[in-house]
Amino acid sequence: RLFILLNTEKDLRNITIATNVEGAWIFFNGEYRGKTPSSFSIRNREHFLRIEKQGYTTIEEVIGPWDRTSPSPLSYTLKEKEIQHPTVTITTTPPKAEIFVNTESLGESPTTITRPPNRILRIRAVLKGYQEASQRHTVTEDAEQTIELTLEENGWFW
Repeated sequence: RLFILLNTEKDLRNITIATNVEGAWIFFNGEYRGKTPSSFSIRNREHFLRIEKQGYTTIEEVIGPWDRTSPSPLSYTLKEKEIQHPTVTITTTPPKAEIFVNTESLGESPTTITRPPNRILRIRAVLKGYQEASQRHTVTEDAEQTIELTLEENGWFW
């Protein structure tokens, strides 16, 4: 019988991973290994490293193998994701009506605002000589949305 004994200890490297934001998830080759900051013993070969945290950009990088010594601590900077909320354009017929959204005056139509999805907007349009127009709108996930309000002329009373 032939037994081959592998000394895996010399095949291991100690690695420390830190980020500017604590608690980011660390994955080696798709397997969750812990949260930052953390230290691990890993095989001295090429690894696919992924670091992720909700609200921040994900880091993906190939690391290793290393020389005879363990690598210096690996430090990464996670950047906050820019949140792109949908835009809502409000137009009126006739134009130049004053627009109110949830009691806040936004100036004359047409006007464009940015709001997060699922926000309920109470939109009013006011123009001298016309009846007030209003509409309730729930912001959707669509990147661009348009609300059109038509104001009716005030009737003449004799």
